[in-house]
Amino acid sequence: MPALIRYYVALLLRSGRWLPATIFYAAIVSIGTQGSAKIGEALGYAGAILVPSVAWLTRAALTAEPEAARHCVAGAVGPRKPHIAALAAASLGGFVLAAGGATAMLSTVGTIHPTTALTAGLLTMALCVLAGSAVGALCNPPILVRATWAIPVAGILAITVLVATGSPVNAAIRGITPSDQGARLPLLPAVLVIAATALCWTVSTYVAARKEFHVGETD
Repeated sequence: MPALIRYYVALLLRSGRWLPATIFYAAIVSIGTQGSAKIGEALGYAGAILVPSVAWLTRAALTAEPEAARHCVAGAVGPRKPHIAALAAASLGGFVLAAGGATAMLSTVGTIHPTTALTAGLLTMALCVLAGSAVGALCNPPILVRATWAIPVAGILAITVLVATGSPVNAAIRGITPSDQGARLPLLPAVLVIAATALCWTVSTYVAARKEFHVGETD
């Protein structure tokens, strides 16, 4: 699996498809670096932008591989592992974006104190990466193939994840933004986001395996 992940990371980098999502994230984060005195607000802002950015990056990873190459890889290692590796490659890219966003936002904050606010903010950003990966897994190939459907649905779902009252991502962000002194570690949201991401990956991988199986049958 590590070799497959490296393959998809290299494929994503060579394709250049990571650039639009990265530029989008950097542009929006740069607006927020005008200055926030609170750690929670700064990291919550950077985290929220990660959800659509990572969903976009996931689409880039899932569509970067030529169809013929995808069939060859699936024939060699099975249809599930390549899909999981592509999702993992996009998630790694998301964590790189998160690191850059956190660094940029924290540079505008004076004293990094209290440490609980910093820890809660960084954990919230990690959850936003996972949430973006979950959205990307559901709203891109093999589930939604056509870009005319996939892109707007992914955008709507990303916004819903951020603003819906019962969303664990929304709860995590709200838990760190009112006050640094009152920042709470998003432990329950973390459990829910991890479980939801695992479920979305499972569904996406299952559909990918089924489609690859039927392609193999017709070949």
